[in-house]
Amino acid sequence: MQQSMTEYEQKILNDMKGLTEREQANSARIFHLIKQEVIPESDEKRITDEFLTACGTWEDNRSIEK
Repeated sequence: MQQSMTEYEQKILNDMKGLTEREQANSARIFHLIKQEVIPESDEKRITDEFLTACGTWEDNRSIEK
């Protein structure tokens, strides 16, 4: 089932109409950057991501007991 769009989602889509594919791609990249850098994530997810970036993921073939 498709969820109806908010007023703002509709506005963004309307603003994209009439742009070339390249302009749409650039706009999408800008929106992604804003979403990633400006709009805050939950603290738990952000902290986990920062930890994994700094430390990497655990790679080991040993069992939990070992």
